Formats: sequence, structure tokens, C-alpha cells
Amino acid sequence: VFNAMDMIRSLEPIERWMICRTNQGTDQHFGSLITISGLTAYNPAVVHGFVNSIPETIEGGYVFFRLRDDTGTVVCAAYEPTGSFRETARKLRPGDEVTVYSGVSMHGEELTLNLEKLVVHVVNPGVVAVKPRCPECGGSTESMGKSQGLRCKKCGYRGVDLVAKSMGVDRDIVPGIYLPDRGAHRHLTKPYERYGREKTMFIEV
Repeated sequence: VFNAMDMIRSLEPIERWMICRTNQGTDQHFGSLITISGLTAYNPAVVHGFVNSIPETIEGGYVFFRLRDDTGTVVCAAYEPTGSFRETARKLRPGDEVTVYSGVSMHGEELTLNLEKLVVHVVNPGVVAVKPRCPECGGSTESMGKSQGLRCKKCGYRGVDLVAKSMGVDRDIVPGIYLPDRGAHRHLTKPYERYGREKTMFIEV
């Protein structure tokens, strides 16, 4: 910018000049971490916590889930204009450790974090309960109710050996930084290409 100044032809003497450093694309509107109990409406917020519910998608493609920390829980929202960012939100599961960067809005009596950036720190291992096949006839089994064990749907067999087993499943999400589609970025949103290229020094000219 300084060198480009020589390309400008002024029709009058220049008394003084100034180069302004922009904060566009820097995430400068986000401050330090804040607890859920310390949230206030209509302010930006950075909150670290754990996903506390399975994400739900409502009409219009909006995705909602709850986040918890030691002080409470709050609703987080990924809206339709954020595009594929909503798919990331849908892949979250209870226990995932995340930091959300958001604007705080008020809906009725409840605060909502409108997501602008999501940092996934730890992905909670996925676990599913797999019911065994019947040892007598090979049929599938079903639950007889809470704490009542399993029985065969086909022959009715019941036994102490009929116990559902927990098995790990792969999660389709990895730790990292996730942003909305570029068209949904605010002017202060730091794009992917600026990470690792932050300017921390001022050079006098």
C-alpha cells in the first residue's frame, strides 16, 4: 500500500497521509471465552463445552443442538444460509467437545447461539447396542422392556446369554475448524486461508 501511493497523482499538495489496517477477515469481534451463565443477548460469544443433545433439523433446514458447560446449557443453531456447515452440525453427538463462535440472540425467554464458527476438539467415540441372534433358531431378538432382557421374536427363546453388546462405530467427523459456506461469512469472519498467516507485528515506514 505504501509503495502504491506513488502511483496516485494528486492535484494539490499532500499535507499528511495515513494507512489504516483493516480488521476484516480477522475474527476480531470475538473476545475471550465466556461461560453459558455469562451470556448476554445481542453480543458475540465464544463458548467451550460439550454437545448435550442429538442435533435436530426442522423445516427450512435449520439445525439445532444443545451445548453444556459447568454453568448450564444453551441452544446452538446453524441456519440454512450457512450451507454445508449444517451438515457438520448434524454430525455432532452428545459428548463431543467443541468451542462455538457465535452471535447471541433471544427467542422468547431463551438465548440461542447463532453459529459462525465451530471448533471440534474431541470426537466422542460412537457406540451402538447390537442385539444377538437367537442361539436356538437364529432369529432376531427384541427387548422385553427396561431391565427385562431379550427374547427371540421367532421362537420366544429367553436366556441369560441374550445380552446386547456395545460396539464402536466410525464417526463421520474429525477434530478441526469448521466454517459456514463463504457466502454466509460476515465481513469479520476469518476465512480458512488466513489461518496460520495472522499478522502480529506492525512495521513502521
